[in-house]
Amino acid sequence: MCIKHSPSMIGETAIDYAKVIRLTTMADEANTILAIWNHNISPIFQERELQFKDAGYSGAYYFIKRLDVLETAINGSHEFIYGNSPTIADCVTFPLIMFLDEFYDVRLPRRFKKLNAWYERFKQRDSITQQNYIAQYPDSLLKLSRGLEQQGGFHLEEICERIEENLLN
Repeated sequence: MCIKHSPSMIGETAIDYAKVIRLTTMADEANTILAIWNHNISPIFQERELQFKDAGYSGAYYFIKRLDVLETAINGSHEFIYGNSPTIADCVTFPLIMFLDEFYDVRLPRRFKKLNAWYERFKQRDSITQQNYIAQYPDSLLKLSRGLEQQGGFHLEEICERIEENLLN
C-alpha cells in the first residue's frame, strides 16, 4: 500500500513534477560544479590532487549559470523555490547554499535577489535552526575551507559583472 503525503514534495501534477525535477537537477549540478571549483582551488586538496586555477574559475562560472536557472524559476510571491510548500528542490538547494555560505565563507552574489531571500527564510525553519551542521567539522578543516574566492583570486560578484557585461556567456 502506497501512502500519499500532501503536499507532495515532487509536485501534484506531471508539469509540477517536471519543474521540480528540473530545479532539483540544477541544484545537484551546481553542487557538483562547486566541488570542481573547490577541488581546483582549495588548499584542502593541494597535496591530494592536481589543481588547475582555470578549472576553478570555470567551475565558479558554471556554478553561477546553474544558480541563474534557480533564480529565474523562483516566484517571489511563493515561500519556496517552487510553490508554497517545500519540495525536494528546496531540500537539495539549501545545503548547497548553506555549505557555500558557512563552510566556504562565500556569499551568493547580489544578483540572486530571490535566491538570497529564499535562503534567509529557509534557514529560519526549526529543522535548520536546531542543527549546527558546520560544527561537526574540525577547526583545522574550516580554517582551510574559508575564503574560497580569495584562494582562487576571483570573486563571484566579479564573474557576475562580467556575465552582465556580456564578456562571459
